[in-house]
Amino acid sequence: MVCEASSTNEEKGTWNLSSVVELIRTDVIPTSVNLEMHVFWRFSPEEFQQNFEGRLVIAVGLQRLEYSDAFVLTSSVPYLHLLLRGMPIFAPDEHRLGVEWRRQEQNNQSEWKRELVFWPFTVQQSS
Repeated sequence: MVCEASSTNEEKGTWNLSSVVELIRTDVIPTSVNLEMHVFWRFSPEEFQQNFEGRLVIAVGLQRLEYSDAFVLTSSVPYLHLLLRGMPIFAPDEHRLGVEWRRQEQNNQSEWKRELVFWPFTVQQSS
């Protein structure tokens, strides 16, 4: 999910997301906007105590893909929440923000697996 801000409710153990984003208007493209990206991950029992790599992938329109740098996912608990700040904007168009992952290996040659779930949003350039 993409939002402007978030906070936690320690008593309930929940996240409160403020101003969930579906439309971004900007004067300058390419640019980066100060938004939060939330990725929620659940590991299966056989994946505990293993390291994985993840990365964000932004599909722009129907063809262009942009990838973030890889980050480490450590499966020491069954549930993981990643909060990433700063959204790169590449072009005015329909966008889909998704996640890819792979097992972390010494040579990092395993293939990335793309999750089917994504967050759609639109970027418009202001005139």
